[in-house]
Amino acid sequence: MCTPNVAGRRSCIGEQLARQEIFLFLVSLLQNFYFKPAEGRDSIDVQEEWGVTNVPSDFEVRMLLRDAQDYPRLET
Repeated sequence: MCTPNVAGRRSCIGEQLARQEIFLFLVSLLQNFYFKPAEGRDSIDVQEEWGVTNVPSDFEVRMLLRDAQDYPRLET
């Protein structure tokens, strides 16, 4: 099994930073948007497609901007 950029003396020096950046990007999307099914659909279907790799099939989603009032307020 080949796992590039993961182990050994030639591992990627920027991998940890890349993982942190992806995490921050996804969290900011989840904090700022609601994810809803596309118009006329009841749910988001993310069935897998098998091939050389296992990837989700194409799907459509609506991203609705959250309002400031949707954020929980910290009580002081």
